[in-house]
Amino acid sequence: MRRLGLDADAFDTLAGKVGLPYKWAQWIAGLDFLSDTPVESAPSFAAGKMELVVETLKQRLESRLTLQQQIQQLDSLVVPNLPGSESLFPHKVKTKVVSWNQLTQEEVDRFLDGRSERTTSMVKSTTDYCYQAILQHDNVKLTALVVVNVCYPKIPPLFIISVSGEAGTCTSDNDLNIKALEAELNVYCDELVHNRSPDSLLSLQIRRLQMCFDVYLQCNQAEGDRNERLWSRLSCGKDRRLPYVYQCDPGFFRPR
Repeated sequence: MRRLGLDADAFDTLAGKVGLPYKWAQWIAGLDFLSDTPVESAPSFAAGKMELVVETLKQRLESRLTLQQQIQQLDSLVVPNLPGSESLFPHKVKTKVVSWNQLTQEEVDRFLDGRSERTTSMVKSTTDYCYQAILQHDNVKLTALVVVNVCYPKIPPLFIISVSGEAGTCTSDNDLNIKALEAELNVYCDELVHNRSPDSLLSLQIRRLQMCFDVYLQCNQAEGDRNERLWSRLSCGKDRRLPYVYQCDPGFFRPR
């Protein structure tokens, strides 16, 4: 763009008139603008890329259909038990999904009102799909803003969490353990799809959120009320990280 004398504003203006320059569309037309040499349409180049483009579009459609099925299940407050995921979670969780609905941009802005710039800067694109999930454990509610990118699952869903209880509202801005819980969903989500299709990532993240919220509340109970058999260590490190990582064998939790 700099070579052609175009700046970012000029590009936005041009894209608004003629559309976005998708790489796959250029490939089908036999064009490759990554080269420094003058570009001419090449039928042989287009033929070589066509198979890749079709396969990519097929994968995108399959991912979108699987995502739609997951959204429909969440609309019915159902979090599926996916085959092959038994080792990732304990058999029973107490936290339940009690609400799931899509948000408008105005509702997203309201949810993020008062949050730090670090948090609000993570939600920038107006093309993403935003949902609100409410989970409940006894009298404590967790509200999550779930941002699903149009490139799902290549770009994983983003979770921003708020917990409301008798002690007030806790977020990643004022509670390190909520920050660590968000990291389990947003940073370490690749663990959930290791050796399995990433198309069901959203459901697996919701399952992990239920599990980690159980741990969060259990660890914050009075010492005599805790089930000490659930973990090898209650916390770890200078920030006292909670044991969010589940070990299927022998069936307890450990800090990361």
